Parts: sequence; structure tokens; C-alpha cells
Amino acid sequence: MRITLFVVSNLRRLAMPAFNDELPNLSQIMQSLPRQELAYLAALFHDIAKGRGGDHSELGAVDAEAFCLEQGSDATKRVSSPGWCATI
Repeated sequence: MRITLFVVSNLRRLAMPAFNDELPNLSQIMQSLPRQELAYLAALFHDIAKGRGGDHSELGAVDAEAFCLEQGSDATKRVSSPGWCATI
């Protein structure tokens, strides 16, 4: 749980211009995303899949795709393609 809160906290800092000096390139990317909530979801699904055995990136992508399908999201096309996180 502590790691998940750390992930959310870091994403929040990237989204706030007051912290641009810490990681300027990542801050610029995060702040330019039209739907920042998708970055939070991507990071959370990536993090949640750790410790389950196997590649947590792949496991997290499967979970994220299932979630998107359940929610009726149009992000499912991006979730199932390589590098989907960069397209959000």
C-alpha cells in the first residue's frame, strides 16, 4: 500500500507546475496529457500486478484491458497495443 501511495503522490507532483523543476521532462509530458487520469490508472495497474509471478508489466496490461472493457472505455485499443501508455 505504501508503494501505491508513493506512485500516486509522484504522479500528482508531475501534474503540478510548482514541481516542474524536479523532473521537467516528465512533468511536461504529464501536464500535456489530455486525460491525466489514464496515467494514474496505467501506473496503478502496473504497480498492482507486482508480486503475482511473471512480468508485472504484461499482467498489469491484461488487468487494465479488462478494466477498460468493463467500463466501456475507448482506451482498450491503446491498452492492447505495445507502448499503450505513451498514447494516453
